[in-house]
Amino acid sequence: MPGIAACLEASRSVLSALSDGLAARGADSASWHERGIGLVARAELPSVHTLEGATAVADGVVETSALMARYLDEGVGALLGPPHPYAMVIADPARRRLYLARNGDGPSLYYARLEDGTVLVGSEPSALLSAGMPPTPDREVLDRFLETGVCDDTEATFFEGIRRVLPNQVLEARAEGVTVAASRSLQATAYAPVPVALRWSARGERVGVRFAQGLPGAALLGAAVSAQAEYAEDLGAPVAPVPVYTAVYEGESDDEQTYAATVLRALDEGSYRHRPLTFDAASFATGMPEFVRDLGEPMPDPASYVLWASARAATGEVDVLLDTAGAERLLPADDARATRPGHLSRLVDRVAARFGVGVRTPFPDVAGAGEGLRCELGSFVRSTLPDPAPRLADEVRVPVPLRTLLITAREHAYRVFTSPAFAGRPWVNQRRVLRSFAALLNGRVPPTRVEEEAAWFWRLYVVELWLRAHHPAVAVPRQRLPRSRTVRGGVTWQRHPVKTRWFGPDDGTGGFVDAVAWYVSELIAGDRLVEGSRQPWYLLVSARAAAVAQGRCTPMWEIRPGRLARLAANLTSADEWCTQVAIKDVGRGRVLRATIAGACGRLLRRPEWFERTLGSVAVRSLRGPAEGAPAPLDVGVLAPPRQPGRLSAQLTAEIAGKLSSAAAEHFGGCYLVTGSGAVLGRTVTDRSAAPGEDIVAALLADDPLGARDASTPLCVVVQERQNHR
Repeated sequence: MPGIAACLEASRSVLSALSDGLAARGADSASWHERGIGLVARAELPSVHTLEGATAVADGVVETSALMARYLDEGVGALLGPPHPYAMVIADPARRRLYLARNGDGPSLYYARLEDGTVLVGSEPSALLSAGMPPTPDREVLDRFLETGVCDDTEATFFEGIRRVLPNQVLEARAEGVTVAASRSLQATAYAPVPVALRWSARGERVGVRFAQGLPGAALLGAAVSAQAEYAEDLGAPVAPVPVYTAVYEGESDDEQTYAATVLRALDEGSYRHRPLTFDAASFATGMPEFVRDLGEPMPDPASYVLWASARAATGEVDVLLDTAGAERLLPADDARATRPGHLSRLVDRVAARFGVGVRTPFPDVAGAGEGLRCELGSFVRSTLPDPAPRLADEVRVPVPLRTLLITAREHAYRVFTSPAFAGRPWVNQRRVLRSFAALLNGRVPPTRVEEEAAWFWRLYVVELWLRAHHPAVAVPRQRLPRSRTVRGGVTWQRHPVKTRWFGPDDGTGGFVDAVAWYVSELIAGDRLVEGSRQPWYLLVSARAAAVAQGRCTPMWEIRPGRLARLAANLTSADEWCTQVAIKDVGRGRVLRATIAGACGRLLRRPEWFERTLGSVAVRSLRGPAEGAPAPLDVGVLAPPRQPGRLSAQLTAEIAGKLSSAAAEHFGGCYLVTGSGAVLGRTVTDRSAAPGEDIVAALLADDPLGARDASTPLCVVVQERQNHR
């Protein structure tokens, strides 16, 4: 889809910035600018039309020159009424104004008026943001969306200060303000009979079907198969198979693929080509941020995501993709038509702009609803598909199993919900969100509330991804460490952080010990300063890496905080998920005593009493999810490694066995340490000469063990020299 933009009381550089914000809609651009008024179009073959002093750009199926002539003869009312939807901007330099028109439920058109009288217009909010509009969220719109899921039904957008032109509306933009010049009710559009609407949607040479369950999906399939057969007969060519796309969801046995295979079995194999699309955890982690960026603003339901992903997969295979969007709102209605989904035109517009696939959703435009529509669809399916397909398709289901999708996306969703950025949102209580989300995933929500709860979490998830797209966290670059550093007391230490592969639960204790010994022996053999040193050297090992290798990281969705853990969280500063894991290590009695001590300490401003009463350093080193850390640390609670003293002894023995005699002679031993420098276990040959915990903490002060990125979980430290006074 082409992209159009305009500006009023702005320079050519502003027009250029608007154009840059629409780069995704076409590599080429055509522009016009005169005395502070400008227009631009981006497409493969962009064009700007001029007629009798008026200039226009358009997006959609429209005869621009003919429509401009009608506008000059009849006024702005002539911009509404043609049968096809479109968006248009007309510049009138003589009167110093812009007319923003959107016919039918056509392509989106956004605008903003600044305090100095400047007016910015674009096909997407990205154009206005590129021209300098701040991406400030509109709190009122966000609150309404999170509560109800309604969006795109008013002129307000998710961006404060950016507004949209409503369907069948013409706005007059001047430096003094933006007013409505003409409008027409969208419901005045004549609804077409079911056969006419479906057959019209299936016209074209390369048409595919997003085959959802139920009569609506079967009706679209019948329309496409019938249209392709007629098209081939007219040309005297063989029938082209209709591409059929279905969604496969993890953990959902009765999915669209199973349904499609059952219905398609009745058809001639040459009339269709079935392609199942898998929606798994990996596709969510990579696809959801792209989906939110492409759509520009949050979408209220996962069906939009499935359609977007299907269109992306169909790129190059089809020109048009048929979808049942809107049918689920019509079939349950008894007396009146359901309200047209406001976000649908935005979805269709963005998909066409990004992938070159035109999405057609005929159901919002068919005549009828409820049982009447069901009967018409049944009749249409029986006339276009052979038995037993009509009988098998005669069932209405939820288009997308929302709770199943959330379970599939839980790892990525937990990364979002456990982040510090999410905790700072004024509209959420992070602890309650995590608790309720776990209840939903684990089936502890009453059946009558499952769909409502799942829809709310979906909206919360999408809104947070949208906020991150426009307000990304600033990454703090990690400073590289010097090779040597004087710590204290005249003792100089040489440090060698060791970059390793990422250790995972599959390594186990034995695999971790073997790998660490190999990395250290390779470093010692390849570093002359260490190999030739006659001073003691030691190995600092990240307890976090060891714990991950031992499988001590428990995903958040597997932890169910009990009453004691929740009590500790409410009375102290403890985290209820970490506390629940601690209960397994030290028992309920000690945690209860720590909770009482922590509550008293909180009153007396001694918050350390909870951890001090809890006990060992190992238990106090429990850590919750860390944003930006490698999986599974970003979505799990990490417990300390098992038997740290024994593990440090195993590491020391294995390393010594792989060293040359010269290197082994000065190897002083191994320390298993936390990121803060606390020693969980150590095995050294000479305790009197080995560095104490204060020295170890100083050596780890600037993160040589990679606590932020876990890339260097080992650090060899060499006592370089001792200065005697």
